[in-house]
Amino acid sequence: MAASRTLRFEYDKHMDTPVKLRFVHDYENYYNLEFCLLDGSREKWHAVQEYHHPLRGDRPGSCGEYIVYGNWTNRWFGVKSPDDAREQLEKFKNTLKTVGDIYRRFIESDVRAREKDIEAYDKKVEREKALPDCIE
Repeated sequence: MAASRTLRFEYDKHMDTPVKLRFVHDYENYYNLEFCLLDGSREKWHAVQEYHHPLRGDRPGSCGEYIVYGNWTNRWFGVKSPDDAREQLEKFKNTLKTVGDIYRRFIESDVRAREKDIEAYDKKVEREKALPDCIE
């Protein structure tokens, strides 16, 4: 799935909800970890995502020192063989029982990283706004 500017799942609303996990093949030897809620709702699968920092321009006028924020994309898990994939998935099933477990393991630190990127961008904009439009 394509990159998105925001998380595609609202973790806050479902922290204590139990989940079912699966690996879905994505590319070459990479899989996405997906989960669905076990709360009696319709079975809908959600990919675990990761945050990628914004690109930084290397010269004035390129794309700036910071872009506002990076993107969220599906998190890839590399596997060596079908048995390795089954072992990794089994470990996840043993440790990731709820949405909150997934959030704390994979999402929480990326949310903080995104917040830092936004703070850095806000500081940059503040510095730029402090500069006069014209100096004579």
